[in-house]
Amino acid sequence: MARILALYGSPRRGGTTETIMDAFIEEARARGHEVEEIRLCSVRILPCTECGACNLTGTCTLVDSMNSLYGKVRDAYHIVIAVPVFFSSVPSQVKAFIDRFQCWWVSRERLGREPRPRGGLLVPLVAGARGSEQDLVCVRRTLAAFADTTGFSMGSGVFIKAEDSRDVPRKSALREMMRAVLEEIEG
Repeated sequence: MARILALYGSPRRGGTTETIMDAFIEEARARGHEVEEIRLCSVRILPCTECGACNLTGTCTLVDSMNSLYGKVRDAYHIVIAVPVFFSSVPSQVKAFIDRFQCWWVSRERLGREPRPRGGLLVPLVAGARGSEQDLVCVRRTLAAFADTTGFSMGSGVFIKAEDSRDVPRKSALREMMRAVLEEIEG
C-alpha cells in the first residue's frame, strides 16, 4: 500500500477541513495505507525571504521545520492536503510552506536536478463557504504549481461547500467521497 503524507492546512482545529481530512485518513488506514499526518499550523515555517541562496545550491538556508518537511515530501508517494478557502486562496501557513519549495524549483529548472522522482498524486480536499468556481481558481493554481514543483501529478480531489463543520456532509456521504479519492490514488 502507498505512503501518504496528509497535510492539514487549516489554522483552526476541529473545523471543516479537519473533519474532512480525518474522514480521509480513517478510510485510507482502513484500506491499509500508511498515513503520516502533519498540521502545518503546528510546525515552525519561516517565510521565504527570496535571499537567493538557493540559486547556487538548490537548497534553502533557512533553519526551521522545513528541514524535516522536505524529506517527508520527498519520501511520500502521495500527498493529500486539506485546505479551507481564504479569500479565494490557501491559508498563509500553506502558502508559506509552498513558497519554501522555491529551492526545489531552482534545483529542477536552473540546476538540472530533480529533488524527488516524479510520480504520485497531490490530492486536494478543499472546503469553502461560497462554493463558487471563482473561489477555487487560485487554490487550484497554487496547488498545481506546488504539485509540479515537487514532482507530483495533480489529483482531482474534492470540494465541499461548508462554512463550518456542521455543514459537512453526513459521515456516510463523506466516507463515499473519501473512497472516491482513494480510488483515484490507488489508480
